[in-house]
Amino acid sequence: DNTSSLFQGFENTNNFLMSHTDFVSELPKGFKKIGNTDHCPNAAIENEEKQISAQILKSTAQKALLSAKEIIAEKLKQHPELHEKYINEAIEDIDKVKI
Repeated sequence: DNTSSLFQGFENTNNFLMSHTDFVSELPKGFKKIGNTDHCPNAAIENEEKQISAQILKSTAQKALLSAKEIIAEKLKQHPELHEKYINEAIEDIDKVKI
């Protein structure tokens, strides 16, 4: 659901790094689902009354993107058999995100 302000600027379908398989099976009161995957029915949720400020969200997103780039770089060091082209494409995709 890309109508959420949390996903402003993103396409309807996106690839996001999820490093775990935990998920919320039942939404807390006042929250609605705004994103899902094949394995995670509530990958993104929001409560419009409890949204955080745009500045906090932007700062958090910037940190998450930097962390994702660091994880990718580390995986490439640990697993040189990974095709560098795909790693570089992933980093380029991260760099294209407008925050």
